[in-house]
Amino acid sequence: MPEAAPEPPPLPADADPQLGPELRGRLSRYGASEPTTADEVLFHAGDVDPDFFFLESGTVDIVREGFHAEPEAITRYTAGSFMGELAILAHSEVYVTARVVEAGSVLRVPSQDFLRLMAVEGELSDVILTAFEARRQVLLTAASQTIEVVGRTGTAPSLALLSYLLRMELPHRWL
Repeated sequence: MPEAAPEPPPLPADADPQLGPELRGRLSRYGASEPTTADEVLFHAGDVDPDFFFLESGTVDIVREGFHAEPEAITRYTAGSFMGELAILAHSEVYVTARVVEAGSVLRVPSQDFLRLMAVEGELSDVILTAFEARRQVLLTAASQTIEVVGRTGTAPSLALLSYLLRMELPHRWL
């Protein structure tokens, strides 16, 4: 029988703030509640403009998927947490996958409604943005363990890759 994967570490408090009843009520005006099932994927790595999710009940793992490695849960969300990252605001690809571990329900906020929420709801958007920034640091730390560049440092392709990694502020190392 294979060993169960270890439970991922919790996020720091600033990366996983719990919304009080008033902020949850404001958030609920922008989305709709829907049930989830175990193994359901809420968003995939590579998705552009994913929806924003507030976890009403159940459990969701955030999974880092690699080309040469088994998927690895980097954090776990429980009821009261919300899922999303800066990519939602930047209209760029997300770096991780959100997979339901324990069935429950989520409040799904479509990406366009989420952008409206961020423009209109000052207090709520401050909480969410602060969490997104803290989560980016968690992702960068996790990425530092996976981005390995093989190449000669003086070649044009290597310099182009290095420029991209620095522009995206992605931690990396040369082999």
